[in-house]
Amino acid sequence: MDVYFAARSGAKLEGVCEALSAGFDLPPFEFDSHDTWRYAWSEGRGIRLNVTKARGYRTVETWMPGCPIGVNYQVILTAESEPPDFASRLAAALGSEAVRCATTPATGV
Repeated sequence: MDVYFAARSGAKLEGVCEALSAGFDLPPFEFDSHDTWRYAWSEGRGIRLNVTKARGYRTVETWMPGCPIGVNYQVILTAESEPPDFASRLAAALGSEAVRCATTPATGV
């Protein structure tokens, strides 16, 4: 399944990814950018994370129906099931609440 989260955070993308990598025993994230956002991904042992930070606070909401307005982070978790305490660990990495926006069938792990 793919679980989509959104958040408004001033945290640096690299720091969020380092915390998630350590918290979920993932290899280091790979980074790239497109237009006005930067994104990173990592995959290991049945879990894949894609973390995107947009420069503005209106971009992410255009990508996801039901997404809260005014956010700059999108996190997509792909796994058989959501790891215990995922949302709270994500919130700790971001330094702010992460809102679950949607769950869909997995696009692949």
